[in-house]
Amino acid sequence: MNTATEKTAVDKAQEYYNSTPADEF
Repeated sequence: MNTATEKTAVDKAQEYYNSTPADEF
């Protein structure tokens, strides 16, 4: 199912954005 793949991509993006210092703003 593409849902699993899409969820993984979203999770990766979330982790990437959460790792960015911009999250502090």
